[in-house]
Amino acid sequence: MRCSRSSQLFKITGISRKGAYSDFHKDVPATASAFMNRLKEIEGHTGVEVALYEPKKGEQHLEGEYYVGVMMEEPPSQTPDGMEYINLSRDYVSIRGKIGEVGTLHAQLQEFAEETNGKIDSNDWIVETYHPTETGEEVTVYLP
Repeated sequence: MRCSRSSQLFKITGISRKGAYSDFHKDVPATASAFMNRLKEIEGHTGVEVALYEPKKGEQHLEGEYYVGVMMEEPPSQTPDGMEYINLSRDYVSIRGKIGEVGTLHAQLQEFAEETNGKIDSNDWIVETYHPTETGEEVTVYLP
């Protein structure tokens, strides 16, 4: 798995939620599943699922915000009830791999950023995009 640094533009329509970081592993997939049931309400999406995560800023930071949504070609002409359109543009370090290795992917990106004199911005969103494959699902992780 190869890490890289690049500028990215994410156009996303999604829903936001807050919760305990310790529950993200179950809450985010449940929220994403409910969101995907509403996908037909969104015009102009690419079909690529995406999640945004508020970075955990330390051991005392117990709750955070996250978004689940779908990538867009262009801003929607109308945002469905309860959803938001988000436009993120900045530099990221990224890596792609199997969904079951997402923790390892995050660790590799942190190490890559440190080795290349970069620093992860804990005040901006972590982005993950999800990609079905013939053998399961892959995730691309983007750290700001």
